[in-house]
Parts: sequence; structure tokens; C-alpha cells
Amino acid sequence: MSLKTWLKVAIRVEGVDPDEAGGAIALHFGRSVQLEDDATGSPLIRAWLPQYPEGPSQAQGLAAELGQIFPEVTITLLYVEEVPDEDWMAQWRKTVKPITMGKRILVIPTFDRPASGHGRIEVVLDPGMAFGSGHHPSTELCGMALEGHIGERVLDIGCGSGILSIIAALLGAKRVLAVDTDPEAVQVARTNVELNNVTAQIDLLTCRPEEVIGEFDVITANLFLDAHLALAGEYWRLTGPGGIVILSGLRNDQAQTVANRMTEEGFLLQKRMEKDGWTALLFSGLRVDAQ
Repeated sequence: MSLKTWLKVAIRVEGVDPDEAGGAIALHFGRSVQLEDDATGSPLIRAWLPQYPEGPSQAQGLAAELGQIFPEVTITLLYVEEVPDEDWMAQWRKTVKPITMGKRILVIPTFDRPASGHGRIEVVLDPGMAFGSGHHPSTELCGMALEGHIGERVLDIGCGSGILSIIAALLGAKRVLAVDTDPEAVQVARTNVELNNVTAQIDLLTCRPEEVIGEFDVITANLFLDAHLALAGEYWRLTGPGGIVILSGLRNDQAQTVANRMTEEGFLLQKRMEKDGWTALLFSGLRVDAQ
């Protein structure tokens, strides 16, 4: 599917921290976001959305969907402006810089490679249209959790750019299955997997979690609240004996709801990690081998 133009969308939110709303757009809609003030000093969220010639603009309905995430918030869609692809890329590159993650990981874009000698594992990314540059707290929390809990078989649900799958492979996982329902995201992830020379360890599939077969030592899912609640049973089905599940993409006030649902399914909450209003939860399965 070819892309001819992008849409620059300006949104004003009232009743929630603009940083939190902007983070939700980046996470749930997988798009580049900038926060800035308008002429009156009021904060604006600017997001860049792909406009496909084959179908309707993604700008349609974004404000409504954001309203479902923040039902108590007033959301105003101020304008939508078409911009050429190269203009969007220039804006996007301003927002994506090398970042450290945990104690061992350095995430770097293809166009801003640091000098060697930093002693960290390098994850090279060209996020493209897929969410997952590592800058969102939910992605960082998942990466930090993987750093301390890696297994031989890892499942990355909603892989986006492939960042968590690549981190798992570079940390030592022997087999990683990365799945996403968005074929565009899977293609971006495939490019990033090749950039990091981990194609032998990572398999990529465009599919729903319900279609995945097997059991895994570690499952990571950087999704939103409703998805985690709906997939709790699938997490249980896919977790091997003694396995670990890392769930992120949750606002702090949503975490307990997911913790309760996972406990009902049979998981034990082991750890809660927070950063900038976002939470990641780490669970262990209560199942053990009969022997």
C-alpha cells in the first residue's frame, strides 16, 4: 500500500495532562506525536497520520477513539492539514533520538548512530509508521522487564516496530514469535529485525493472538486496557509452566483492573513498574509441572 501524503492533526484536550493524552495517541494509534503551545499558550497535541489513497483518512474518528480512552475529557479536533511525506519524515526525525533503556540496552535510530564504546546492547530501529521507537514509557518499561526476565521462548503480542522482539533476541532468547494484526507494522518489524541481524531467532506473523499456537516462557504485550482484559484467557493458554507475562500500555489508574482480571485467570502479580503515569505489570503463571 503506497502512501502519498500525511495528515498533520492538531488536538486540544481539557481535563487530562496533554503529555498523557499524547502518550495515549502514540501508544494506541501508533503515530508520531509532538506537544507544543498555540499562540495563546494553550497546549496542543500534533499528530502525524498516514493518509492512504485507497481508503478514508485515519484522522476520521481519532478524536472519538481518544474520547473512549479518556471519557471524562473534552477533546477538540482543531484542524487537519495534508503534508508531503518528506515533511512528515523531517518532523519525525526531530522526535526520535538515541535512548538508554534499563542497565544494558541502547535504542538508536538508523539516522543517528552514536560512537562505539558505550558498553550497551544496541537496538537499531527505523520505526516507520509502526509504534515503538522506545521513547514511550510503556515501551521502555517492557524493555526493562525483559532485561530481568528473559527465557528461551518469547512471544511478543502487538509487536509494532519489533523493538521488544529484537531486545528479547539480543538478550539471549533462542526463539521469538512476533505477532501483530497490522500487516504494515509486521513489515516495519521485519525491516528492523533484518537491521539487527536477528532473523534466525525471530519469526513474524500477521495474526490475532487467538491464532497463536504453543507455550512460551515469556510473553510481552504492550497494548491498551480493553485488549488486556479481553486477552487474559489467551495469556493463560499461551504461558508455559513457570512462565512470565509482561503487560504494559496501562495508565496508572488502569493497572489494578488488569491485575484483578489476570488474578482471576490464575496469574500471580510479581511486580509493578511505573514511569510518567504509565504502568507495566509482571505476572507469573501459577501452573507448575506435575513432576
